[in-house]
Amino acid sequence: MACRFGFIGLGKYGGGLVQGIVNSNYPNKLAIYDINPRVYKQFTDKNKLYICQSIAELAGRSDIIILGVPGVDNCNAIVQEVNQITKSKIAVVFMDNFGLSAIKKASNVKKARIMFNFPVCVNSGIIGIYRNDLNRRYYSELYELLLKVGIVYRLEKEDQIVAMRVTAGASIGLMLYFMDSIVEEARAIGLPSAALEKLQGNIFKGLSSLFMAGWDSGGIKNKIASPGISVTNNILKQLNRKHTDRNVRKAIKDEYEKRRG
Repeated sequence: MACRFGFIGLGKYGGGLVQGIVNSNYPNKLAIYDINPRVYKQFTDKNKLYICQSIAELAGRSDIIILGVPGVDNCNAIVQEVNQITKSKIAVVFMDNFGLSAIKKASNVKKARIMFNFPVCVNSGIIGIYRNDLNRRYYSELYELLLKVGIVYRLEKEDQIVAMRVTAGASIGLMLYFMDSIVEEARAIGLPSAALEKLQGNIFKGLSSLFMAGWDSGGIKNKIASPGISVTNNILKQLNRKHTDRNVRKAIKDEYEKRRG
């Protein structure tokens, strides 16, 4: 039986993520809840949603809750409420900037953390998952769900989220974005995709190491985001995932055919 997903907090991040999943023809209903009922107007296809009247109702419909609520105090309050409601293990996934160590212990709650860039709202995002103590099944199903709205990277350490937050919105983010398309086209035309996948991993590992070693992330971001971080973000926001992938793969294939001929 597939995991049931619930979303609390439906602002720019949470609402954009839900809308992206619904638009992807995800087959199962999502449970949603927000203290402001007016946010439900943003969803055009409510047949794919359980609009819950309380956190308790949402927890009863969910195995994994994705929390798009700002502020560590608000998130702690929700975790404690969920912990008291549920009689079995439930996973709560956080999307805010604080670390998981800021969340108080709750015996029935497993914690994980995701980070995604603004373009996830238009189905062209780069998403990172830090598993923490999620079991293998929940981790796998969360990964598959997020693939509906973007390119997903499995992060071994929570500190890598810091590196990803800096690089994903900058020029280097374009390279990360296109890397998956390159690997897929390598498979399609028989090139050694294993080598490209290793390269992909090494690039991200290297970037993570730089930031975790204490490099000035703000200064690096400014240097690699020429002519400006806002310009790069605007480019990313305009990308259409399928259209972009198609163009990148065509360019790789054309170059391969030209060199082979």
